[in-house]
Amino acid sequence: MTVVAQVEGLTIRAGAKAVLQDAELVAVRGSVIALVGSSGGGKTTLLHALVGHVAPGLRRTAGTVTIDGRDPFALDARALRALRQTRVALVGQDPMSRLCPTHRVRDVVGELAAPESSDSAIGQALTRAGLPDHEQLLRRRACELSGGQLRRLALARALVREPALLLLDEPTGGLDALRARGLATELQALAAHGTTIVLASHDLEHVRQVADVVIGIEGGSIATPVQRAQRARSASRRRMATAERLGATSVRALAGGREVLCDVSLSVPAGTTLSLVGPSGSGKTTLLRYLAGLAAGSGDVLLDGRRLARRVRDRRTDERRQIQYVAQDPLGALNPARTVATTLARPLRRHGALSKQAATTAAAELLEAVQLPARLLQRKPGELSGGQRQRVALARALAADPEVLLTDEFTSALDEHTSERVLEMLRTRQQQTGLTVIWATHDLALARRFSDATIDLDCRSRAGSQPDASSELDGPRTRWRRRTNEVRAIL
Repeated sequence: MTVVAQVEGLTIRAGAKAVLQDAELVAVRGSVIALVGSSGGGKTTLLHALVGHVAPGLRRTAGTVTIDGRDPFALDARALRALRQTRVALVGQDPMSRLCPTHRVRDVVGELAAPESSDSAIGQALTRAGLPDHEQLLRRRACELSGGQLRRLALARALVREPALLLLDEPTGGLDALRARGLATELQALAAHGTTIVLASHDLEHVRQVADVVIGIEGGSIATPVQRAQRARSASRRRMATAERLGATSVRALAGGREVLCDVSLSVPAGTTLSLVGPSGSGKTTLLRYLAGLAAGSGDVLLDGRRLARRVRDRRTDERRQIQYVAQDPLGALNPARTVATTLARPLRRHGALSKQAATTAAAELLEAVQLPARLLQRKPGELSGGQRQRVALARALAADPEVLLTDEFTSALDEHTSERVLEMLRTRQQQTGLTVIWATHDLALARRFSDATIDLDCRSRAGSQPDASSELDGPRTRWRRRTNEVRAIL
């Protein structure tokens, strides 16, 4: 057997705390290794170590990493760049932050292809990643694609290089069940042709389909994976309020200058959960953004029977507080220069009129509610894992004490156990306060267990509609500025 990658006794620390402790991994040619475990357990840190990278604030204190017999941490900048360009490809948890939003799809994929590669190689990479190879898509800009399509575009960029070692962080996040199964088939085919794959995932069904070896990581240490049985939903369901909390009629909405929703209507009672399902690009994100007043279009949005202004900036302060939106990309919506404590304190003090000390206490309680430790209050977004950032964004929305919570794939980077506990927390909050939740998800199992109703937007959107997009993306920093302005407008 040919060993492609090996990790021995790797320890990575943040100050005195071990983020990864004595990690061991051996990846042979053509194998698929899955890293599973709770959010923040060290999976992403281990993936990044395989390309010779540690996040700011972290340092490697012990252990070795070898790729094809070479230590990436010992290579000079030129040799490390060559290794990453030719032998190893990493598709991170936030691939959209690595893509230039104004570049066209052909250029985004083609810039990493071998010089002699033709358009057919680019098309093949797109097809393998689950994107259609046609001229219309090749001409589109990255900012005109949905979140799920951007993830597949990032995968196509990796596949076009034909790497010996492919590293994937939450590869099924943002993908519907059909495309997740297609990805599993493609990964199995890649492994059969000799590609070594290491992936971190909370999607245990996907792991069962593709993995040869499963490594559990908890608290930075290698642990035995725990398979949790699916809990049946209680037969005696709570009584649902009958009054409509949020309604919408004949919504037609645009994204990237294209109409992605046509004549969509809904009525959601107080204290209930509505799931939006459907393939990537069917308009789930666009509908949530329209309800929040952040997307262009037409159609009425009603809150407790009152017609709301279409744009969030034209809504009253109390109306902005009552509807909170948690975006699919939390990294783009959290101020990278602010600590978690500062991020949560703003809505707590603004809407709850809390003192500084009381806001700090309430912020710690919110973190606990979303299954995060209070010590993260002093961290900044860049120092958190993707799943931790998702929960901080959720905690910030809850800090405003909303009547309606709109969430976009907020469990995509969470393990099954954490997802269940957070959703149970929201259910308890619904029982206590009448909170209404509308969430877009590709996890049909969770949708069935935690939702009172479901809308399949693939059936309700107009035939031939173009995928939704985050049309405000002009680059990572500009994206953050614009997303932050949206968040400020809501909060």
